[in-house]
Amino acid sequence: MKKAFLLLFASLAFGGAIFAQHVSHWADFNTHDYPFNMPTVGFVQINGSFITASDNWDDLEIGAFVGDVCRGHAFMVDETEDGDPYPYFQVGIYYSTGNDEVSFKLYDHSTGIEYCDCIPSITILTGELHNELYFDYDEAVVLNFVSGQTFTKDISAYTESGGYYLIASPIGEMNPENVENMLASSYDLYLFDQRQDLEWRNYNQDGGFNLEPGKGYLYANSEDVTLIFKGTPYNGVGQVTLTKDENASFAGWNLVGNPFAQKAYINKPFYTLNPEGTEVIAGTGNSVSAMEGLFVVAETDGETLTFSTEETAQPSRQIVVNVTQNRGVAIDRAIVRFGEGLMLPKFQISDDSPKIYIPMDGQAYAVVRSENIGKLPLNFNVEENGTYSIHVDAEDIELSYLHLIDNMTGADIDLLENSCYTFEAKTTDYASRFKLVFASHDSSTIGNTFAFIDANGNIIVNGAEAGTTMQIVDMTGRVIVSIDGRTASVPTAGMTAGVYVLRLINGNDMKTQKIVVR
Repeated sequence: MKKAFLLLFASLAFGGAIFAQHVSHWADFNTHDYPFNMPTVGFVQINGSFITASDNWDDLEIGAFVGDVCRGHAFMVDETEDGDPYPYFQVGIYYSTGNDEVSFKLYDHSTGIEYCDCIPSITILTGELHNELYFDYDEAVVLNFVSGQTFTKDISAYTESGGYYLIASPIGEMNPENVENMLASSYDLYLFDQRQDLEWRNYNQDGGFNLEPGKGYLYANSEDVTLIFKGTPYNGVGQVTLTKDENASFAGWNLVGNPFAQKAYINKPFYTLNPEGTEVIAGTGNSVSAMEGLFVVAETDGETLTFSTEETAQPSRQIVVNVTQNRGVAIDRAIVRFGEGLMLPKFQISDDSPKIYIPMDGQAYAVVRSENIGKLPLNFNVEENGTYSIHVDAEDIELSYLHLIDNMTGADIDLLENSCYTFEAKTTDYASRFKLVFASHDSSTIGNTFAFIDANGNIIVNGAEAGTTMQIVDMTGRVIVSIDGRTASVPTAGMTAGVYVLRLINGNDMKTQKIVVR
């Protein structure tokens, strides 16, 4: 069991967020409403078995409450590297002229989870200094936040420019009527089921339903609200059974949700909502925040998806292509992944949204797999004329070559020098406007270097034996040159700029090397 320790310290300086990297979760209280009375209480132990921020303690904030009023709050200070045995809180508590019963709340800024209703509370007796209480670590009072917890999710009001959310319950099955503010004001709450004639079932118009663990839901509200879930966190195995109805319009698509009250991980590509809440876009990693829903695609009916609270998957080696407009947030995304992993077909809620995708075998994909070298078409459509930008980032992979080619203007952008390309787009532009050309430093697919480009732009082969053939292959797999490797000297002047694969073939032996023509 992980443990943290709480020190209530009589110092006004520690009553605020002096050590904080976040803005306080609780509203500031009016200090003029209370005399300058700040008791000292010694070490109080917290049952921290539920805490997810153990590697980043200063994400944790403690609040001391009398009734609904926060009388003091502060962030955890991790001094373990300096010799102190435990991370701790220092917070000054304002108390009044009568006996105050102080309760505590804990907020984890890394997950957005608020823990409250802790047991026990502490009674501050007027005029006493409680610095003698609970000073011994071994006799410390335990503040237990495990049961009766509160989880909150802030929802911004729906506007014409966005405001939808994919949500999930962190406490198992839940009636939406019991989620505070969920059904307040004018709201939309949808369940997605590919097997129904109407894939999107509206809670208010098409019949109510409960929020189930492991399922996701589409939600929006006309006002700024905070959804408040109260109860015991889900503690199941995190398995979700996916469905695939071959006769459905969206065969295989499932709207699932993180069932846990903390960050979870899955080993499957997925869609999430873009920051504006207007459209689903490909997720860039394998982590899912608490109370977050997402789309996945089942390969077979009855397939099992597992959410795990332990990070077991390796980081994705990938190239992420984000399209932005005006406000600079991603409105759509395409991803090239290397190594293992499934491909993700393109899917959008609205036909009016900008669309970037990778076409393969007559289908549109949001996520594709590729080798360490390649040239991929990158299709783009808009339903509104305007200025757009493509931002390209390489994550967890070293690239020696990364270029974006604009087939319409002829622009050739070296993305290793400038990761952003801004351009004008019209609804009448042809879809196949861009292509992405790349090569990595990964030596696992490349043999020993046997060729180079000399100062005159000729490909020169070194050390080839008799009977050896050299082939030059473009990124489509087409052999464009095949000659005697011993005497190979091939001019590159007539070759299109990009990445090529050289093959040196001698009987059953073959060596390969990538080469970049600029």
